[in-house]
Amino acid sequence: MNHSETQGTFTLIGRAEYARRLRDTECPVPFEATPHWEKIDALSSGRELFGNSPLLWEKDGFSALLQLKRYRIKHLNFLWSRGGPVWNRRPDSALEWQLFSDLRKYVKQRDRKIDFLRIQSFCEIGEPDCQHLSYDSTVVINLEDGPEAVKRRMKSRGRRDVNKALRECGGECREETQISCRDFAQPVALLKDTAQRKGFSAKNGTFYFSFLQTLRNAENPLPVRLFTYREEGKVQAWAMFTVYGTQAYYYFAASARAGQKNLAAERLLWHACTVFMDEGIKTLDLMGIGSKLAPHLNTLNIFKTKFSTETVSVPPYRDLPIRKRRYRLLNALCSLKQKITLR
Repeated sequence: MNHSETQGTFTLIGRAEYARRLRDTECPVPFEATPHWEKIDALSSGRELFGNSPLLWEKDGFSALLQLKRYRIKHLNFLWSRGGPVWNRRPDSALEWQLFSDLRKYVKQRDRKIDFLRIQSFCEIGEPDCQHLSYDSTVVINLEDGPEAVKRRMKSRGRRDVNKALRECGGECREETQISCRDFAQPVALLKDTAQRKGFSAKNGTFYFSFLQTLRNAENPLPVRLFTYREEGKVQAWAMFTVYGTQAYYYFAASARAGQKNLAAERLLWHACTVFMDEGIKTLDLMGIGSKLAPHLNTLNIFKTKFSTETVSVPPYRDLPIRKRRYRLLNALCSLKQKITLR
């Protein structure tokens, strides 16, 4: 598509208009870009919204929504639009580049202390995010047309494992979204054990309960759901999902070593799928799989990819340096420090 060479236009918009435009987009909406994420950001200090308002960029009939929040890492000040930009429809690379060029200028004119921006992009503009948070592939389960149609869209091993789990898992799947902090200690312990086995770092236990508690206090329909699979009262697998519109997201999950062998996670995920189907949810995003960009997620691939014959490309986060020398120098120093520490 040919685009005019003029810059796009930026407009500060209110939260109500941001939410309305988000509902009208043709593109999938990451949960972090929804109004619900405001409540999660409020759990951390210093996450002020740049310009005190969401930002709308428009050009040639395309529009992009951003919520630039202030962050600081490695002595660097940056603005991060989590899950953004959210486009009204899929842009081509020329339009993405134009937005990024315009955004750099827009921010630089208003705050010269910002070192870089972090936003999602299919273009290889700027640098890969310096915290290695990104993934560029995921699995999205299509929940339409009923349970048998959903199973038919799985890989054969996915259908086999789900059917086996339905036959042989003798425990109980429960919704426990209103779980108490005390009772949530068991799922958190399971997550820490899973993190050790899988080689990823878990946050402290209070974070996960605060995440759940904050979102479950929101208006109906609930934007968060917690499901567990228990045998003799003991949690063998659990999963926390977020929900926006007709999209659900597999946000946090863990399973016991025994539960993993006995297909407890498969039983639980299928249970959640059937609940969401009944509620009119159309898609369930399993939130990232391993790839060349994200090798740290490779351990998830065997489990997640069985639920669909297809994977979906998603735009990873990119860092757009504004103060380029400072960005590169401080990242190089931090990398050197990590290497020295590991020796």
